[in-house]
Amino acid sequence: MEFYRYPMDKQQCTLEIESSILPSSDLELAWDAEKPLDLNRNFIVAGFILTNYSLEQRMKSYPETGNFSRIIVRFELQREFEHFLLDIYIPSILFVVTSWLSFWVEIPAAPARVTLGMTTMLTLVTSEKVIRSKLPKVSYFHALDIWNVVCTGFVFASLVEYALVNYIYHKDNRRKRKKTLKRTGSAVSVSTIASEAGSSPMLIAKNSEKLEPGMPNKKAVSISCLAEMQTVNAIDVGWIRDPVKLTPRDIANGIDRKCRYIFPILFLVFNVFYWFVLISLT
Repeated sequence: MEFYRYPMDKQQCTLEIESSILPSSDLELAWDAEKPLDLNRNFIVAGFILTNYSLEQRMKSYPETGNFSRIIVRFELQREFEHFLLDIYIPSILFVVTSWLSFWVEIPAAPARVTLGMTTMLTLVTSEKVIRSKLPKVSYFHALDIWNVVCTGFVFASLVEYALVNYIYHKDNRRKRKKTLKRTGSAVSVSTIASEAGSSPMLIAKNSEKLEPGMPNKKAVSISCLAEMQTVNAIDVGWIRDPVKLTPRDIANGIDRKCRYIFPILFLVFNVFYWFVLISLT
C-alpha cells in the first residue's frame, strides 16, 4: 500500500484463485459471464469505500510443474475522508487562525501574546502527535505530514513575529538606558577627578569660566552663532524635505498591521495549492 496521498489515497487489493494440483489441461478456471462476482450487501471495509473492481483470467506457468489456470479480482478502495476533515483539518485551521489573534493585541501586552501563541503551539503539536500515532508507519512524508508541518510553521512564525516587533518597539527605551548610563558614568568620572585635584567640580567650572572685566565670552558667542546657523539650516531643509520620521514604535505597529493580511493570504495560497495538487492526483 502507498500512502503518499494519505488521507485521500486510493488502494488496490487483489484476490487470486488458482489450483495447486490440477494443471490447465485438467482444470481451467473462468469467471461466469452473467454474474461473475456476487458481493454481500453487508460488504464493508472499515475506513474505505469500494469504488470499483476488475476481473482477470490468466495462465500461470511454472517450469517444474507446468501451466495452471488463475482468476483474479482487483478491488479499488477509496479512503473515507469525512472524519479526517472533522478531526484533523478543521481543528488545525482553527488553531492557525487563533494564533493570528495576537496581531490585534497591543505589543506591550507580552503575557497575553506569548500565552496565546505558546498555548496554540503546544495544543497543535500535541494533537498532531496523537493523530500521527494512529497512522501507518512509513519512511516517507505523506500529504497529512506536509499539512501538519506547514500549520505548525505558521503558528511558530507568529511567535517569531512578536519577538521581532517587541525588540523594535522597545528600541528607544534601550537607547535611553544607554544614554543614562553614559551620563551617570561621566558624572562619576568628573567627581573623581575633582576629588583627586582637591577641589569641587563647581570650583573647577567657575575657575574655567573666569573672564577679565569687559571681555566678551568667546565660547558663548561661538556657541550662539553655531546654534543660529543650525536653526537656519534646519529651516532651509524643512522647506525641501518632510522632517517627519517614523519611530521604532511606529515601525513595530506597522509590521503588526501588515502581518494581519500577509499571514492569511499566505495560508490561503498554501491551501489552494495543497488541495489542488491533492485532488488532481487522486
